[in-house]
Amino acid sequence: MSKYPFSLLLAIVFFLPSAHAFAEAAPSPSPSPSPSPASTASPAPIPQSSPEPAPSPSSSPAPTSLPQAVPTTQETVQAPQPQTAVRKSIQPQGFAPLSSNFTRIGELNACSTVVQPGTYTISRNLAAGRTCIIIDSDNVTLDGRGFSISGDNSANHYGIEVKAHGSIEIKNVKISNFEAGVYIASGANGIKLHDTTLKENMYGVIFREGRNHEIRNNTASNNSDTGLYLDHITSSTVSNNTTADNNVGIYILGGAANTVDGNTVTGSDRGLLWNESSGNTASGNTVNNNNYGIAFEVHSSNNTLTGNTANGNTAAISIAGGRNTIKNQTISNSAEVALRFFESDSINNTIENTIITDTAPAGFDLYFDDTLPNAEAAGVNGNTFINTPIKKYYINPTGGMPIFQNQFGKVEFTEPITGSGDLSEDVRIEQGVVTINPNRPGLNKKATITLGGKTFTAPGAGTYTSSTASGAGVSPQGTIRISPTIINGINLNIDSRGPGSGFIPPVQVTASQITPGPRSSGGPGTIQGKIFPDTRLNSDEKTKADAQEFENFMVNWGSTNPSYDYNQDSKVDLLDFNIMISKWR
Repeated sequence: MSKYPFSLLLAIVFFLPSAHAFAEAAPSPSPSPSPSPASTASPAPIPQSSPEPAPSPSSSPAPTSLPQAVPTTQETVQAPQPQTAVRKSIQPQGFAPLSSNFTRIGELNACSTVVQPGTYTISRNLAAGRTCIIIDSDNVTLDGRGFSISGDNSANHYGIEVKAHGSIEIKNVKISNFEAGVYIASGANGIKLHDTTLKENMYGVIFREGRNHEIRNNTASNNSDTGLYLDHITSSTVSNNTTADNNVGIYILGGAANTVDGNTVTGSDRGLLWNESSGNTASGNTVNNNNYGIAFEVHSSNNTLTGNTANGNTAAISIAGGRNTIKNQTISNSAEVALRFFESDSINNTIENTIITDTAPAGFDLYFDDTLPNAEAAGVNGNTFINTPIKKYYINPTGGMPIFQNQFGKVEFTEPITGSGDLSEDVRIEQGVVTINPNRPGLNKKATITLGGKTFTAPGAGTYTSSTASGAGVSPQGTIRISPTIINGINLNIDSRGPGSGFIPPVQVTASQITPGPRSSGGPGTIQGKIFPDTRLNSDEKTKADAQEFENFMVNWGSTNPSYDYNQDSKVDLLDFNIMISKWR
């Protein structure tokens, strides 16, 4: 007989099935998922062009499994999904526990890798010894909420890196001390970057090959290389940004169909730089106090500049490339050059309605360069200046055939011209008259002149009227004219200056040299004769005073006005006329 009571054995028999069922219902512990650390891709190297690029970043090796005791700042973050509990999804192995500041999904209180779509916010200032935030997903919004991300100035480290994804928005964050504050990888499209501060990096931002980006309302300052760098970007907008004290303010390399408008760029070696770029538009930008204000370099063509302001630059606008259109610019206080052309392909550009004022006395309003080492002389051919008053100019000895045009007519040189001087005096296009200064040997070339609706060929320097086209004759020595002046009911067209600064009317004029215009049409007449240079007339104000005296004299012709009766014979006549003009010598 068993030493155990029967009642105990019966209890054991009934208990065993229940214990087995409990064991089957209890959950078994799930294995922890393996870590999926973020890797840093190698961006393509910046092409070797000015400014000097940073070295190509190398790939960062994936970390091995880290013991729990070693913390790291890199976390992988996923956005909230529908029907998901409010918690942060991270890979647990090899990462330190979450900070207590991390309170909800999408909130970043440490450097992280974002791998799911959604909206993420930074909840505190972040510091990193590596790339801090990596976005490796489409459809992500990252809001910095005014917090900062700072690095340690190491190579290949970025404040924010975006992989080859699209529909990503980055805003309201301050980034400093990285190779690039924001790095957008090749293949990323539709990136919006706005209201960020990018300071004291090597590059404020780098956008690699991509399209349809929007870069607006950012501030990039004191970056050692470039504020906003766009490498082969197309169909994108760069607007209302401020860059200051970078080596290059805004740099577009190999870009096409981009719009750059409303930006303020100051204190750079190159303010707004285009390199091998075509079909772009820049309007309403303010580019002040740079070495080069706006520069088209290395075959940049078919771009349009409209309504930009360039003040206090060493060279306001520099052009290497053809078929660019430059309209309605306001250029002032240039230290050396207002409009500078360099490289042989700087041809067939159009400069229209551009105002140039207060260029330094030793500087030039227009300069066709030939001083760059190992570079060809700047091309001149086909460059057209429309309603753009230019004073001091230099055209290199290679020369070329530019076109000058205003509301009165056009002068299109058909033989290469060279030299320097004051273009407002050396090529004058006025109502009914074109004057090309014969005292400039480099301008004594053939030209096609359009004047008064007529087009004709000028054999060289001289003064031409609209009647030249109908065979009325040319006065290569110049014409003195002021309009209107009437003698005995006949219109005379008289100008004391002649064809350029440093000229005076004839020393002696006889009645046979007075050619009145026809009474029926009231057309201009001329008083012609030999022209003598006079250094006393180099001033425009002196020229105007002489012209006014001349006009007053002609109004008093035939009178007894003692103010103009220089020989005191009680009659203002031809003898007094010769006395008056002899005083101008």
